[in-house]
Amino acid sequence: MQYGGINWTAAVIAAVAGFGVGMVWYWIFGKRWMAANGLTESMCREGGMRGALPFIYAAIANVLISGGFAGVLGHLGTGQTTLRNAIISAVALWVLFMLPTMMVNYSFARRQPVLIAIDGGHWLAVVLVMGAILGSMGV
Repeated sequence: MQYGGINWTAAVIAAVAGFGVGMVWYWIFGKRWMAANGLTESMCREGGMRGALPFIYAAIANVLISGGFAGVLGHLGTGQTTLRNAIISAVALWVLFMLPTMMVNYSFARRQPVLIAIDGGHWLAVVLVMGAILGSMGV
């Protein structure tokens, strides 16, 4: 399904995969992440709809990032949306935009540096998986 030069099927698959990466990532690093944020498991389970809101935001963020990433890859030009170029672009977007933004925000918020590693690693894994899907399926 093409619209506006973007393969939305690939973008949706990449968004779902990115959300799945987050689930696995925080299943592995969740306890360390909670401790670094001063949270307990019971604090994270509370809240009803308020507790679901971060997951809704994460789903929306994955759709936006995947669609935006597909648009960026589309600007590489005809025949340039390859797996290799998508992976290179994923690393470049992470190094040049995602990581610096997190470093600034987390340092001003006085958050523990380990959170940059955990959350930054998560977003690197997400864009790498999205890049692999978008690069393989084409934008």
